[in-house]
Amino acid sequence: MIRESGPEIDRESGRASGRIKGTRESSALLMACGVSASTLAGLLNEARRIDAHPVDLALGAGLVAEPHFLAVLAQAIGAEVASSVPTPPPGLRAEEAFALRGYALPDGTRVLSPLGVQVDLLLNRVRTRDARIMLASRQSFLDALIAADGPRLAHRAAMELPEALSARRWGPVLARVRRTLVLMALAGFVVFAMGLWVAPLPVLVVPPLLLSPLFLVAGLAILTSTLESTRPPRAAPVPGKLPRYTLLVPLRREARVVPDLFRRLTALDYPRDRLEVFYLVEADDGETEAALRSLPLPPGHLVMRLPEGEPRTKPRALNIALPFVRGDLVVAYDAEDAPEPDQLLRAAALFEALPARIACLQGRLAIANHRDGFLTRRFAVDYAALFDCVKAGMGRAAWPVPLGGTSNHFRTPILRRVGAWDAWNVTEDADLGLRLARCGYLVEDLPSTTWEEAPNTLGSWMNQRTRWMKGWMQTLLVHMSTPAQALRQIGLFRVMMIGSMGLSVILGTMLYPIFLVAVIVRLVNPVPLGGAPGLLMLADATLVLALALTLIVELVPACIALMRRRALHLLWLVPLAPITHVMISIATWRALIELLERPFFWHKTEHGLARTAQGLGALRSTRQTPPA
Repeated sequence: MIRESGPEIDRESGRASGRIKGTRESSALLMACGVSASTLAGLLNEARRIDAHPVDLALGAGLVAEPHFLAVLAQAIGAEVASSVPTPPPGLRAEEAFALRGYALPDGTRVLSPLGVQVDLLLNRVRTRDARIMLASRQSFLDALIAADGPRLAHRAAMELPEALSARRWGPVLARVRRTLVLMALAGFVVFAMGLWVAPLPVLVVPPLLLSPLFLVAGLAILTSTLESTRPPRAAPVPGKLPRYTLLVPLRREARVVPDLFRRLTALDYPRDRLEVFYLVEADDGETEAALRSLPLPPGHLVMRLPEGEPRTKPRALNIALPFVRGDLVVAYDAEDAPEPDQLLRAAALFEALPARIACLQGRLAIANHRDGFLTRRFAVDYAALFDCVKAGMGRAAWPVPLGGTSNHFRTPILRRVGAWDAWNVTEDADLGLRLARCGYLVEDLPSTTWEEAPNTLGSWMNQRTRWMKGWMQTLLVHMSTPAQALRQIGLFRVMMIGSMGLSVILGTMLYPIFLVAVIVRLVNPVPLGGAPGLLMLADATLVLALALTLIVELVPACIALMRRRALHLLWLVPLAPITHVMISIATWRALIELLERPFFWHKTEHGLARTAQGLGALRSTRQTPPA
């Protein structure tokens, strides 16, 4: 550990409690690095205004290159710049050394990657020269720490969440009962087929009849949340002192989109000294890592080579990076994401205005390549209805929100407190949203758009939907395994709302073909409505109600969302929802089989394959333009 005289270094922020900022020594150092007197005066004024350090501002703004800065600092304090960072001593915790920006070797040498106040401390101690000091860039410093402490970080990322809250608990369980479940499914299929042969009408109408209460509650929940989404968003002025922000960007086989991703992230409007970005790359993905390291990455943009380990999932990558996060707020973006430039500012302002119980802001996701074909157009309609109406309204109503996979902005301490992401759940976002609710926290809507690339081929579309449906099954297994506890933590009404929506997603899609056949058979059956036996009359009423509710649920959120996006030219796709519903049903059955065979396998969605780039219009309230 590093021990310095003078102000104490805060392990979380790396700042000094004594607030030593802009000393004469660091000002002279910046001028020695080539910063002019007028520019330095501006840096000092800005540092005082936003409570920052001029060294951090200069490096973040690109006024001084990090290698040149380290060389000048090394000369000033009689240190050396490490060409190869020495291996940290055994037992050193990488995240702690990274927060302190240094560690001591057994021979007394101190390896430092200094910023801000730490630079002042070094300059003020220049005359003592009581220890050998080696300076390292933040990137090389991080590389050395990850290489030395990789196995522990990998194990923690996969296993820190308690088993009772993790999908990993169900892998061995499902493996043990796999054969039994398969035999039960085959027996059920045989009974169903025999029933169709003997008495087709009763067999076809019983499933809709039994599940109608579930679908009724789910439909009402969707319509209620859509109505809630029409409330105007909360206005929040940008605070004068902005919090520190961390962006986590997990990448796997994404070399082709790295340049565009870097351009979009560097276009975000946020003070560079308050922003850090971690690009998370698997150890065997040399192509993506090479693409990243070839870019002119600012000092706050770091490539994190993830240690080997299982499972190979996005949440595992996020969990490895989370201990290194210095931001008060943290957001995860995908490789193809194009957030609105002011999204971080709006999120910071909203967090400042909201009570501390609001742990997460869910950004609005929209499709950028909807003109690629039918699949992407339908994807755009579904996303608009889901994020602009349903999820936004659920947040406004203070219901549990199954989060979307990206643009989720968190208060970092709360994210750590609830256990972060489940590395074994392939829809870790939905699971985390429910876990936040069970821990007493809420999710709020962030009316700022992130444009995404939708799969434009049937194979990639089916793989993505299969992963999503498998993850929903994992999430329901985790959270429905302790119903009494869930009722105590969330309450009966909210359990009914979110439970009905979750179960209807699985059961509704699995049985969708049966419902369609039931409707068709009943329509062509000669028995008139109202002139049938009691069971069939009840089934008739159930089918009519289900059809009416389904039509309303399909039309209302989609129409409202497309109107908000100025995309009414896509309205003709709304009645074609049954086509994609049948496809989703196939994906759901495939997901069930995969849940039994390989529950933690992650279907990777390839990016950078879009043929068009003109996305849906921005929300009317944001006054932003979509990516061209």
